[in-house]
Amino acid sequence: MSNVTSIADRRGNRLTNPNCQHGRTYMVLRDSDAWLHLHEIRQAILERFGTMDSEPAISARIREIRREDGVNIASYEVPGGRSKAHVYKWFPPHDDGGKGAA
Repeated sequence: MSNVTSIADRRGNRLTNPNCQHGRTYMVLRDSDAWLHLHEIRQAILERFGTMDSEPAISARIREIRREDGVNIASYEVPGGRSKAHVYKWFPPHDDGGKGAA
């Protein structure tokens, strides 16, 4: 019998790991120039990675990516219709050259 002396960080770099929902969701948003609905993100994940992630799971991953990884994913509610559909878009981090705010 062996003893566990340390526990490795199992998260690793989830943002670029296509084997987890976190990574698939991030990479699809990062690589898109368009605003995407959840169903479009789901379809892009299926086409690109051959995996069908659910819309609720994708929505949860977006919240995690924002909260845990500090990634800037903007969203807004699409007007019209009875549902409150949102679209999402990744924006690269702002680089001000180390000068700070003006």
